[in-house]
Amino acid sequence: MIVATAIILAVLSTPGPQGSFTPFVNEANVRGVVASTLGSPQTVGQYGFGIGFADLDRDGDADLVALGTTAALVSIFENTGAGYFVNRTATCGVTGLSSPGGFAAADLDADGDLDLVISQRGHGIKLYRQTAPMLFIDATHGSGLDSTWVGRCVSMADLDGDGWIDCMVGNYAGLIAGTDGARPQVFLNQQGSGRFIEAAAWCGIDAPAYTFMVSPGDLDRDGDPDLYLSNDRAHIGPILASNRLLRNDRGGWTELTAECGDAGAAFFSMGVARADFDGNGLIDLLCTNITVPNQPLGAVHPLLMQVAPMSWDEQATSRGLVTASNLTGWSVQAFDADNDGDPDLHIVHQAAQDRFFLNTNGQFTDLTTTAALGGGPQVDYGSACADVDGDGAIDLVTNPLGAPLRLFMNKEGRRRPAVRIGVAGEWPNLDAIGALVDVEVDGRTTLLEIAAGGVGYLGMNDARVHAGLGDSPRADRVTVTWPWSGTTRTIHALPAGSCWTVHPPERLGDANGDWTIDSIDRTALNGCLGESLLTCPCLVFDFDGDGSVTSTDAAAFEARADLARCDLDRDGDVDSADLAMLVAGWGTNDPRLDATRDGAVTGADLAQLLAEWSP
Repeated sequence: MIVATAIILAVLSTPGPQGSFTPFVNEANVRGVVASTLGSPQTVGQYGFGIGFADLDRDGDADLVALGTTAALVSIFENTGAGYFVNRTATCGVTGLSSPGGFAAADLDADGDLDLVISQRGHGIKLYRQTAPMLFIDATHGSGLDSTWVGRCVSMADLDGDGWIDCMVGNYAGLIAGTDGARPQVFLNQQGSGRFIEAAAWCGIDAPAYTFMVSPGDLDRDGDPDLYLSNDRAHIGPILASNRLLRNDRGGWTELTAECGDAGAAFFSMGVARADFDGNGLIDLLCTNITVPNQPLGAVHPLLMQVAPMSWDEQATSRGLVTASNLTGWSVQAFDADNDGDPDLHIVHQAAQDRFFLNTNGQFTDLTTTAALGGGPQVDYGSACADVDGDGAIDLVTNPLGAPLRLFMNKEGRRRPAVRIGVAGEWPNLDAIGALVDVEVDGRTTLLEIAAGGVGYLGMNDARVHAGLGDSPRADRVTVTWPWSGTTRTIHALPAGSCWTVHPPERLGDANGDWTIDSIDRTALNGCLGESLLTCPCLVFDFDGDGSVTSTDAAAFEARADLARCDLDRDGDVDSADLAMLVAGWGTNDPRLDATRDGAVTGADLAQLLAEWSP
């Protein structure tokens, strides 16, 4: 019912008069988001606390994680499905923290649920493994996630292409005694075993810095995550570490800081946003700043426009992104607030009004007052985005110090249609972190990427991506490119809605997500046949990507269902190639190879393979 309502709202809504904008409304209390953040001056954290959204219980909606709350230091709120929340803090098991900083969530062991990594100020990184929906255990001991520095941002991505999600932590050098040598950290996931190996030197970022953000993102859109580092105070020292860019070259890293233009500048750099602001097919950046003139890029929040591949030019003033002097910016979010197809900006300020800028073809207009997104007088650091109520409009949460959380519900975006898209992953990157999503509407393409942390400041946004459709009731074409493998899938005429999940070709037809085609999937297929206007559960059966489920898709489904379970390479035979795949995955929980569905690749699966061996 929520899905149907979202589609109806998106398709039938009518834009208001030219130049109007419906204000956001803070509905935190009425929606159950009742918590306050510790005050200022801070006695536990420093430079703010993380806040963000993730679908922790896998029920299709965005749950809320807030660090630095007065009651328990970490508060977790379960979304009931309509944007109303239940506080699960007392029962979730996330305890033992002393000074939380930033966090990110990802499925680190490929068991199907999201795990949490939380940085701290001088008290060590914490790993919480989810064992049941909304139930976590402390799995830090023996994990190798080790640091007693001042942990800031936590972000997740597959840096080395092995499919397992790695973890990055920004550290701020010298903020407390004994941390003068603090540097960014990279922890490579050891095959989902719960152990990580520190590898900042391999990435080339093992130098002291005032690092707030380690932001992994595919800035050149070549299928692997690059690294952008937001470093504070590099122009005034004593640590002269400017913002840095390192290109991922699939086996090594190339430092591009000196050649990337203004993206490698030194200033008071804090939060980071990534988006194609002017629609030229290149990813731009915005870094928040202290807007004082005596720094290389001036008294602006640098708007770094990618003017040539991997080269950026600062253009804030010329594009209307102008703020008062002496403002201290922290989190920044790039999201399509009005669903017109281009990303707008919300910037959080410390002890000053937040600002909201509406984007029109790459030019920004300050609509803070009209949109009612100025916040209040408190010291503010964090923000995060998600469509929490499934109405097709992106909502915003902030966590001012010494005050209740604010949940700003978007009333403007629902006046135009949008698509919200999740991406199912290739094993073991089950959530397709790093996948690129291109949404084409009326000749315009919105460039999006599945991310887990690394944007905003200290928190994370809902991993599902969102594209406004303007006046169109559907996306003409959605193309997904999976990271590292380069696997692509294109879907035509995708209707407006807020619930689509795009599966890679190898997972088509598997409606219940158990990595096999069976009678349950066939029943679901039969219920979808003839769907000329796709409904969300039926997209997994659209083998040819034409936006409908027809006899052609049914034939493709039956061809896949006819394959032997142990035909692992899907070539029609069970032979030595399949045996080699099974041996390579021996002892893992790879569901593609687990023919007996007992949770591990063992001798039982070998016996099944031999029983199906092609004559």
